[in-house]
Amino acid sequence: EQIMIGIMITVTVFLNIVVFCFVSVIRINKYQQKENESKERLDRMNTNIVRALAYTIDAKDRYTSGHSQRVADYALAISKRMGKSEEEQKIIYYAGLLHDVGKIRVSEEVINKPGKLTEDEFNQIKVHPISGYHILKDIHEDARIAYAAKYHHERYDGKGYPYGLEGENIPEIARIIGVADAYDAMASNRSYRNA
Repeated sequence: EQIMIGIMITVTVFLNIVVFCFVSVIRINKYQQKENESKERLDRMNTNIVRALAYTIDAKDRYTSGHSQRVADYALAISKRMGKSEEEQKIIYYAGLLHDVGKIRVSEEVINKPGKLTEDEFNQIKVHPISGYHILKDIHEDARIAYAAKYHHERYDGKGYPYGLEGENIPEIARIIGVADAYDAMASNRSYRNA
């Protein structure tokens, strides 16, 4: 009888533990699902905020409507071809959307001037990568987005701006954004030339 009572108590305790663990796993899964849904909503909201900022920048320049979105799309395609991780692709996409944020500090008269810019006007344009860097450096925890804005007009041959960096001295993310930006510039009509 004592052995049977001991077995029954052991089986009862074991079943209680199994039920407790099963219920705990179900609750944990529900909480994880809610947390994942919250992260997805937050990620969508962040992307929408970044897009809204990019649209605001593009709205200032009547000749480049949709430019930031196209650069982001091209940069994303390049990063996929390069085999970048999904997280890296997302950072590159955001960098593409925000690469011209520094144009906020350039006057609309200069941005929308039909025809060739004077040297002084071009010097105003050349400040936008640095302005973009200062705007973005504290917004996102990944510094590569700010560096993409800062260096996206550098050229592999060293003839870019603002610092004249060349080759692999230019951060990779800025080279990706620079290629996407140059392609969109060549493929789009501008005030001073056709595509």
